[in-house]
Amino acid sequence: NVATRIVELDRGKLLSYPGNFAAYLLQKEEQLAQEAVINARADKLLAQEEVWIRKGVEARRTRAVARINRLQELRSYGVLDSPEEQAFDDIGALVRDIAGTPIGIISLVDENRQWFKTCIGLDAKETPRNISFCGHTILQRTPLIINDALEDPRFCDNPLVIQEPHIRFYAGFPLISSNGLALGSLCAVDQQPRQLHDSQIQALERLARLAVRQMELKRQGRLLAQAAQPATTEADAPAPPPARLHQLLTSKDQLISMV
Repeated sequence: NVATRIVELDRGKLLSYPGNFAAYLLQKEEQLAQEAVINARADKLLAQEEVWIRKGVEARRTRAVARINRLQELRSYGVLDSPEEQAFDDIGALVRDIAGTPIGIISLVDENRQWFKTCIGLDAKETPRNISFCGHTILQRTPLIINDALEDPRFCDNPLVIQEPHIRFYAGFPLISSNGLALGSLCAVDQQPRQLHDSQIQALERLARLAVRQMELKRQGRLLAQAAQPATTEADAPAPPPARLHQLLTSKDQLISMV
């Protein structure tokens, strides 16, 4: 049609048309060009948003897989909810001696709690994970040292700080398994602010590695004990009763007839 023909002409020819029609077409052409630019920008933003969404989904999936792997590794040691053991209690006591704190803990973190394999100087077995210090420690590979919890915005209003046991100082050393997964933390705790020297930090890092090694030895011992148990074979299974005896035990009429 005529309008399409005119739009296809260059600007110079459009200007030769009399009246407001040519000006209108020019304005319409500029408007369409602007809309094309806007649409192109919108398409680009949508494409970027799709990329961000895919990356977000992949990141959440990666975190979920990491959580599952960590929990499976933790449970494979068979330490959670196990009785007290002198070897771990000795490590907790050494934590107090090295750090000079009244409390030494070996903490294991599962989905909802931090459970204490040993807790020297504090009468507790576990606390909710959502208020735990150790829940932060397992997110990193370096020690988490809080010289004064009241001065730290992450913990200043934590129930464990403003209520019993009134934690002020916390030093957590992640317990890293041989395949790089964080199982929990070895931690020194005090109700007073304090600082650790480099030599104390290094000694506690070594002690954290020893705690993991003790857990690995415990797991290896359990696996060896399981492997040593004889497997049940068909020859070991109890033989079924003879068919005639089975009939005698199950048929009242036959018993009466025999009598």
